[in-house]
Amino acid sequence: MKRIFTKISFIIVFIIVFYACDSTKRVPNGKNLLTKTELKVDEKVISDEELTNLLIQKPNPKVLTIPFSLHIYNLGRPNPDSVFAAKYIYDTLKFKRTAKLLSEKQVYRLGESFWHKGVHTFLKNTGDEPVLYDEIKSKKTINRLKSHYFNEGYFNVKASYTTDSLGPKKVKSTFLVQLGEPYKIDSISTVIASPALDSLYVLTKSNSLIKKGNNYNSSVFDEERSRLTAYFRNNGVYNFQQNFITYDIDTIDTGRKANVKILISDFTYREGDTIRTKPFQVHKISEVNIYTFNPNQRNNASITDSLTYNNYNLFSSGKFKYKPKSITNAVFITKGGTYADFKNNLTTRSLSNFKVFTYPSIQYKINEKDSIQNSLIASIFLNPRPKYSFGASFDVTHSNIQDFGIAGQLTFSIRNLFNRAETLEISGRGNIGSSRDLANPDNRFFNISEFGGDIRINFPRFLFPFASDKIIPKSMFPSTQLSVGFAKQQNIG
Repeated sequence: MKRIFTKISFIIVFIIVFYACDSTKRVPNGKNLLTKTELKVDEKVISDEELTNLLIQKPNPKVLTIPFSLHIYNLGRPNPDSVFAAKYIYDTLKFKRTAKLLSEKQVYRLGESFWHKGVHTFLKNTGDEPVLYDEIKSKKTINRLKSHYFNEGYFNVKASYTTDSLGPKKVKSTFLVQLGEPYKIDSISTVIASPALDSLYVLTKSNSLIKKGNNYNSSVFDEERSRLTAYFRNNGVYNFQQNFITYDIDTIDTGRKANVKILISDFTYREGDTIRTKPFQVHKISEVNIYTFNPNQRNNASITDSLTYNNYNLFSSGKFKYKPKSITNAVFITKGGTYADFKNNLTTRSLSNFKVFTYPSIQYKINEKDSIQNSLIASIFLNPRPKYSFGASFDVTHSNIQDFGIAGQLTFSIRNLFNRAETLEISGRGNIGSSRDLANPDNRFFNISEFGGDIRINFPRFLFPFASDKIIPKSMFPSTQLSVGFAKQQNIG
């Protein structure tokens, strides 16, 4: 009971001390401490964090209405070097007396000590310096608030601020916003220069995020631009970018209605010193080349072996070491298929899942043999990992059961074991330890032990006696792991 009373008393005294501290102690003359901010939108106080984060200046953080971090900062001296110099250096008699006890060099070093300087640096770094009211930042906050609500369709928004004194060197800042009526989307039209894009847009028009009757919101226009870009690129337009989509929004004399025109321009590119334009096209894949080596990372590497399997061209530097089916089954880009970004992502993830290659790269170029230049050659570069690798780990452990222990593990990996991108791992582990809790008639120090081994083989596909792609599609990146292991243990119980 006494301990509880002591703790409560300590907390009360602690709070009283902090309340007694002057929060404006480090506020310069002519400045004011910002102690409170408030945001009012249409006369309603807003506490939503997303909106209050628009305020550039906020008071020092408080706990139970007390700015503890500010008080901690105020405890630190602003100029400990000057105080020390005035007390020990400029006072000649005190300097001489102190130098007799220490030395002149140590007196100077005393000024850098924790007690004279370090403690004040620690307090200032731990606490928060006072937030001084800044009128320029209030004006910037007004501009930020106007911009935020303008982007949400309130084109006639009005915003202002007031400051009220809450005592000596203390002020409260209030931001007032009057929204007015929002503008709503009325008509929606399109001007699409490329016929191919116009045809694609008709198919996705019903999924548009810009809808008649909704409030104008600039973020929705950005999301629609991203959606259309992804849609076009996933349907063959591989050179399309977001900057080809712009908007023309008419709000003049429309009675708070926004007439939206979606503009999608032709493809613009540089040829020498000339800027040229041409309509976008839907691109097909005319060739898929798979290189089981990366010529960019292997100097003087050249193609010495090649083959064609299931419309894929496979190339190797040295003898081809993989079964063609094991590689091509992981590729989602197909000859004659339409270019699509999502196929690139699936192919990259699927090949990375093999664990026999580092992160693959995919490159495209226009097929120069195509007179209308709407076909692409896809090149997939695979950089093999070393066939064999060795790993080791060593640990010293301590627990409530094991007073002292030594553990180690060795792992040996073989990649592409059966030429189908399999990975075999053989590992052995051992642990010896000492426990005083274990009955130990022989008085041996190491009286706990565990030894074991594991063999694991990973197949980057689903092993089944018949075709299972319809049950588990390869886009789910199926794999099969077989493992066997043993362990011999001597332990408590």
